[in-house]
Amino acid sequence: MSKLIDLIDNTKTDKNTCHSYIDTYERVLQNKKYNKNNVLEIGIGEPKLNLDNGGSIKLWYDYFPNSIIYALDICDISQVNNEIKNKERIKLLTSIDAYNEDFIKTTFIDKNIKFDILIDDGPHTKESMEAFIIHYFELLNPGGIMIIEDIPDIDWIQDFINLIPLNAARTESIDLRYIKERWDDIMLVIYKI
Repeated sequence: MSKLIDLIDNTKTDKNTCHSYIDTYERVLQNKKYNKNNVLEIGIGEPKLNLDNGGSIKLWYDYFPNSIIYALDICDISQVNNEIKNKERIKLLTSIDAYNEDFIKTTFIDKNIKFDILIDDGPHTKESMEAFIIHYFELLNPGGIMIIEDIPDIDWIQDFINLIPLNAARTESIDLRYIKERWDDIMLVIYKI
């Protein structure tokens, strides 16, 4: 049984290099590894740097062998690593604003697509993180997990928790700043009831 640490390519994602998230992801997601999940991650790279984006999408593809992986980003498809293009279980939605209500409605709500795991690794602004909770929480199946990473201010956590409908979820805030002394090594995990 492969663990995330065994699968990750540290040259293609910062989840274990700049940040210290791999152990947390393993702990939080291991019980869903072999389920038939719908997994969605917003933010698959750094379009401004024109890199081979998609390292974390490849990681989820390898870790969840029975799951469909949705990858959303503002970057153009030409900026996405060829290794994750044309994979049957990967749905690449590029050149889009993943926080746009019309996009969410026509792409997911109108098609009744729900998710078991939602990850926000987008622009890391308070506004985008709030929009993630507001617009995507309703798309999360009961028992599903929503994760926001790279939170730059620990004081934002309570504001995010206040956006969740009362008694609809339990939350876990994870402060990993002490490991690599990064100011934004903070995660919020939301477990939908």
